[in-house]
Amino acid sequence: MVVLGYNKDYLINVLDFEGNPLFRFKREYIPGKFEAWKPGSILPKFNPAFYKYIILDDNKNLWFRQYTKSTVTDSIYDIFSPDGIYIQQAVVPHRIYQIKNRKAYCIIRTEEDYRIVKRFRMIELE
Repeated sequence: MVVLGYNKDYLINVLDFEGNPLFRFKREYIPGKFEAWKPGSILPKFNPAFYKYIILDDNKNLWFRQYTKSTVTDSIYDIFSPDGIYIQQAVVPHRIYQIKNRKAYCIIRTEEDYRIVKRFRMIELE
């Protein structure tokens, strides 16, 4: 399975390994204005809907990290089932790099400018 996303419109295409389309899905969102945009600039006027990388968890759910303003410290993820059905939103204090065995792995930068890996156990809220 190959997942391609067009983050301007929050449109996701799912393809088989030969490039044949399996299905597509999208999510409605309100684009935020790009902080550094000025009239006549080559920068885009609006932020993309999500960052360019997608994370798969142990259940093959797709995690898309929403694009947020630089002042927002938490990472917000939209979680979709393998069939493209929206499941829920997750807010975590750091960017997730991988999810494996029900644990989320994040890389944290310390005040001394060291990078350390933190592992968080995933729990389901009722």
